[in-house]
Amino acid sequence: MGDSVAIPHARVDAANWPADVLAHLKYRIAIEGPLVDLVFLLLVPTNPRGRAAQRIGLHAARKLRDADVLVKARRAGTATL
Repeated sequence: MGDSVAIPHARVDAANWPADVLAHLKYRIAIEGPLVDLVFLLLVPTNPRGRAAQRIGLHAARKLRDADVLVKARRAGTATL
């Protein structure tokens, strides 16, 4: 995507609804191209209902083009579950 950001996605049989996570990596890695340090992972059901997954991916792509959002994401602390 550029700016050291990747948005990988996959269809998952076990998923009933879309799931996503934004990760700021300690070390840059290559995901099908240049090195990245921000990864927005989107997992969707194999047979999604509606267009929610598409909307999530498009919204993330738009937001992650914003320089202020990238700075904030890189400065954010660690979230734990």
